[in-house]
Amino acid sequence: MVLADEVYQENIWSDTKKFVSMRKATLESQSPYNKTTVFSFMSVSKGFYGECGMRGGYTEYINLNPKIEAQLKKYKTISLCSSTVGQIFVDLVVNPPTLEENGEKVVEVFTKERNEILAAMKRRAKMATDAFNSMTNVSC
Repeated sequence: MVLADEVYQENIWSDTKKFVSMRKATLESQSPYNKTTVFSFMSVSKGFYGECGMRGGYTEYINLNPKIEAQLKKYKTISLCSSTVGQIFVDLVVNPPTLEENGEKVVEVFTKERNEILAAMKRRAKMATDAFNSMTNVSC
């Protein structure tokens, strides 16, 4: 079983690498690895949007024993869900603005703000990497 925290999928600071979800890696693997049970987690409170006070997210699973899946679904129906605001944030994360639905101006502002946030995070990640790499016996 693999528990994959995939909230940082936007935080790839390499020009030669891209994010690959654990689900995709598992399903594209050879047998028996493509039968591995995977739980993938996403949360708006830890994403690049920086919504630390927001509570909302989702879990996706594959290759789960049907009896366990039935118990999870039963449990899920009796548990509390995140607030309406948290659910709105999840929707915004999984469905960013599009030209068709929101128009050019909204997409332009969203893209600009997203790129600025990610560029700032990339600069800070490079500073931290450089600091660690300058230490004796430490490598990033």
